[in-house]
Amino acid sequence: GMSFFDASMSGHAGNNDLAGASVAGKTISPLLVGLSGILTAATPLIANALGAKEPEKVRLYLKQGILLAIVLGLLVIVPAYWWVPALFSEMNLEAEVYRIGIGYWIGAAVGFIPFYLTVPLRALIDTSKRTDISMKLYLSGLPINGLLNYVLIFGKCGLPALGGIGAGVATGITNI
Repeated sequence: GMSFFDASMSGHAGNNDLAGASVAGKTISPLLVGLSGILTAATPLIANALGAKEPEKVRLYLKQGILLAIVLGLLVIVPAYWWVPALFSEMNLEAEVYRIGIGYWIGAAVGFIPFYLTVPLRALIDTSKRTDISMKLYLSGLPINGLLNYVLIFGKCGLPALGGIGAGVATGITNI
């Protein structure tokens, strides 16, 4: 949903903004979604420990999930400093599209670790029979992202218009 908002709203800022946000967004999505799959192992582990009434194991699995989320986030963010510019250079993007794509990546990257942290935390909440909390939080992300996109892409509320870069910043803030 956030990728849809990013692309559709960036397109209204200009063709280069749409291209930069789209290229960056399409390189980010597989990393976020794919690697978060590793963290979903927390759900059956926590559920089993809750069912067996072993709170010490629940705490252990949650701590391990949080630590792994931080490590995964760093394993994406730190190497991306080198490989994202190289990848975008290999794509022969126009200079402005390249600049916007890199800016989008930087803006979105601030939310990678918080995004990964939601997975083990959601596992605890969901296995505690409170799936409504997770659903409300995730569904609230779409309007928050849409509003932040509007403000940051088009420069509302006294902020500068960031175009496609603003979409990445909005995505990063929303994930936080």
